Amino acid sequence: MDITDIKIIDILQKDGRISMKDLGKTVSLSPPAVAERVKRLEEAGIIEKYKAIVNNSKVGKPICALINVAIKPEKQEKFLDFARKSQEIVECHHVTGPYSMIMKAYLREMTH
Repeated sequence: MDITDIKIIDILQKDGRISMKDLGKTVSLSPPAVAERVKRLEEAGIIEKYKAIVNNSKVGKPICALINVAIKPEKQEKFLDFARKSQEIVECHHVTGPYSMIMKAYLREMTH
């Protein structure tokens, strides 16, 4: 990975839908050359996926909640299954300290 790959990654993190033509212009490469670099980054697992960033207020979920969770180790897998299936929970991370996880959820209202 060189400085051009790092620039490509930075640009794609800001705009995953940029055309290969525009991306190539930005990093001074032809569209086929930049497409080959992007393909290599994907195949190496450096770029894992592309995703949409949703304006949650416009889809009826204006509240962003960060929730600390203390969970017993034997119940962790069941909890993670619940989190994966939830439409509200968008992130779940293991943490150190008094809590074992922190979740990020988008909610319609505080009482949800």
